[in-house]
Amino acid sequence: MGSTPTIAVANTTLLRGGRVVVTGKAQTSYGRPLTLEYRSPGAAGYQALARTTVGHGDRYRVGHAVPGSGSLRVSVLPPKATAPALSREIAVTVSRRAPLTVGGRRLHVRTGQTAVVKGRAAAGGRVRLQVRRDGHWATLARTTPRSSGRFALRARPRTTMSAPTRVVSGGRSRHSGRLDVYRSAQASWYGPGLYGAHLACGGTLTAGTLGVANKSLPCGSRVSLRHGHRAVRVRVVDRGPYVGGREYDLTAATAQKLGFHGTGSILTTR
Repeated sequence: MGSTPTIAVANTTLLRGGRVVVTGKAQTSYGRPLTLEYRSPGAAGYQALARTTVGHGDRYRVGHAVPGSGSLRVSVLPPKATAPALSREIAVTVSRRAPLTVGGRRLHVRTGQTAVVKGRAAAGGRVRLQVRRDGHWATLARTTPRSSGRFALRARPRTTMSAPTRVVSGGRSRHSGRLDVYRSAQASWYGPGLYGAHLACGGTLTAGTLGVANKSLPCGSRVSLRHGHRAVRVRVVDRGPYVGGREYDLTAATAQKLGFHGTGSILTTR
């Protein structure tokens, strides 16, 4: 005779009428009938929602829309009619609005690479990844969550940027971090021997000054820089460099935070 079946449900908080998918294993029950049942709070008995059979490896998968909050039960019929059914139950909650959550993400990418934001939302709805630029929110990607509520939004930006993002679904939104889209640029750094000198954008250069020199970006512009596994977001504080082929001159403090030495390539969002 088989043992009590296991039950696995990816999301136990659903919208009314949402579909729940139950998976699990019922040992030594291959080929036996299996029933997914539901009982509302206070009800005397269960009502059958769906039926299937236990498959190879004694595993099963069965799903159905859930009428409301209550208990789900998976029952496997025994080989003999006189033996009790093998069953296992879990509780499910049905709400008017399912929670919107943001999980894993990949938001530091080069132009043309894929940015990813994962999370959970109401199954069957639409989810959008948006970025805030020029004072408004623009949609980068759309998707529909799986029956479990899980989603993965993917976007492939073609231009550099550094901007906040959010995930929107069913009238709700969640902040999902800053999207930094980089390109390569040649850079150098400066500082020792120049401390106390006037900066073109105002102030004086010190050993602790964070910022970069650039010939064309407006003073005070923010730029995200990356070198190896380190990243920093600083302002344009000076003009330069005036050596051919170089776009940025990092202050000593900025170079130290990035682990940057000498001259070479860095990643920039501007």
